[in-house]
Amino acid sequence: MENNAVTTREYLAAFDLDGTLAELGCPVTEGNVVLLKRLAERARIVLSSGKPTYYLCGFARQLGIADAVLIGENGCAMQFGVSLPPVQNTYFISSEKAVKQLDFARKAIPALFPEGIWCQPNEVMFTPFPTTEGQFDAIRAFNRDNASALDALDIYEHCDSFDYVPRGVNKRTALEALAARLGVPRERVIAVGDGVNDYPMFECAGISVGIRLAHPDRADFDFSRLSDALSFLIGRTSE
Repeated sequence: MENNAVTTREYLAAFDLDGTLAELGCPVTEGNVVLLKRLAERARIVLSSGKPTYYLCGFARQLGIADAVLIGENGCAMQFGVSLPPVQNTYFISSEKAVKQLDFARKAIPALFPEGIWCQPNEVMFTPFPTTEGQFDAIRAFNRDNASALDALDIYEHCDSFDYVPRGVNKRTALEALAARLGVPRERVIAVGDGVNDYPMFECAGISVGIRLAHPDRADFDFSRLSDALSFLIGRTSE
């Protein structure tokens, strides 16, 4: 069934969410929805984010792209379509050691804050959201002091959170697995993102596109606006 989609849409286009498809906490703009739907005529759309897949379902429904593939938790989970419960989903975990270290972080970090700290309800990785600089500093210190107890994990620090991910699992590994499953060659894989956790998927894409990258050289192209990037990709996939 999945290979049939590739015969009519030869590209696979993976988009980060926050800072790429939409600003943090905001919807995709109407104009960009129109452009994304045009691109969806040429490419299978993938939403690739640090957010859980069930969170991404609402964005895919808003976009009107029912057959989108959702890669959540920085590559730890993958879901086909927007149905809940999922019709088809997959989880990626690198090792039992990583599972034990995630459990350690889930228990130890909230215990640092008697006042409480909100943690994203993930299925695989762990994501606490500090709200003060003091909480950020406490988590940074925890990471330093427990480096050997967290050595099976990759840790991403964002402006509002920390992601603890099984080492070796990322947006690249999930996108590579998806491309292999759908039979899409590397040169027809597109990756679009704005941050450090998007760099891995840039490495496996034939066309990598940044949105206001701090390091523009990490992608083949970098745009200041998503609309410009989408217009470019529509033209590129029409060639």
